[in-house]
Amino acid sequence: MGAPVNGAPFLNREDIAKRILAGEVIFILGDKVIRVPQSWMAKHPAGALPILHYVGRDATDEVEAFHAGPTLKKM
Repeated sequence: MGAPVNGAPFLNREDIAKRILAGEVIFILGDKVIRVPQSWMAKHPAGALPILHYVGRDATDEVEAFHAGPTLKKM
């Protein structure tokens, strides 16, 4: 893991790959890595499939297309 950036750890591709292989559900949103707890995926209004489709990938365009401003701020 790299040095913190604005107080948050910097994750490179290798860090992200290790986390995915360890079972974490994470995707890229802009300049952030979003971790989705397994317990929350069942609560996602569109179900788990859209989230799982973007594991380890940049989901920025997709997320911004289907989520309003207040929801994006919560992420």
